[in-house]
Amino acid sequence: MELNEEFRRLATRQHGYFTTQQANRCGYTRDLIGYYVKCGYAEKVDWALYRLAGSTDSLESEFVRWSLWVTKRLGGRQVIVSHNSALAFYALSLQDCSPVHFWVPPRRNKGDKPGCVFHNGILRTDEYVQKDGFAITTPYRTLLDMKPDLILNRKWMDTVRLALQKELLQQNEGAALLSGMRSGVETVIGIGGSAGVKGESMPRNHNSLFTANEGRSSNALAQEYQSKYSKIKRQGVLGSQSAFTLVELLVVISIIAILASLLMPAMVKAMSSARAVYCMNNLRQPGIGVFSYTNQFTDYG
Repeated sequence: MELNEEFRRLATRQHGYFTTQQANRCGYTRDLIGYYVKCGYAEKVDWALYRLAGSTDSLESEFVRWSLWVTKRLGGRQVIVSHNSALAFYALSLQDCSPVHFWVPPRRNKGDKPGCVFHNGILRTDEYVQKDGFAITTPYRTLLDMKPDLILNRKWMDTVRLALQKELLQQNEGAALLSGMRSGVETVIGIGGSAGVKGESMPRNHNSLFTANEGRSSNALAQEYQSKYSKIKRQGVLGSQSAFTLVELLVVISIIAILASLLMPAMVKAMSSARAVYCMNNLRQPGIGVFSYTNQFTDYG
């Protein structure tokens, strides 16, 4: 039985993947899908998720599979491939793209699913592009999402320049991304500064600096990042890489010594009480023996 043209175009555009709901819209019932699976024309990938037999695997097909799966799990809401996964799609990173990262609308269940990582937020329409079977963040938005990690790994400037070489960014966008480094942030992190300057670590919650933004220019976004990062640094969130100072160590030792001196009398008193109980128990045993003897022989020796 041949597939109708509409359904074939849909499945081909999605690298062979389709859901039960999509098949139903094209006139295929659940029983008919099961017949195709039984005959070997299609295979079941997951609950209500199928793929045409003979489809080839690729990075795009992996994104389609997880996009359909996550969309189905979230009740049909828009999901967008992002972060490390989008960086690998644009060939700006050699790292493995698994697990697949997604921007998803805010939801009650904050946990991730096996094989994918969720980032809660709503992006503007100009911050992502629609591909065959999945949506993905634009190169500029991808670099904004990955900026803290790339800076931490000392790959930020090289990655931005590579994106400019591949013509994934416009010149003004690249200049805006690099201007945040030239305006003082790079010396704080320890990138591009003089040799021997110790950089400070990024805040643990650095991904919270990059949430969905509202219609601002590239320069405004770069300035906002710089101001937020400077504010966090002033508040002491970044911390210091140095260990305990000598004064702090002496204070801790003094506190421990004071606590030990307060507990010592109580420990001595407890030991004395235990010794008294032990002696009384030793005296009790001979007393019981004498009492038993005299009671048995009617006080005769």
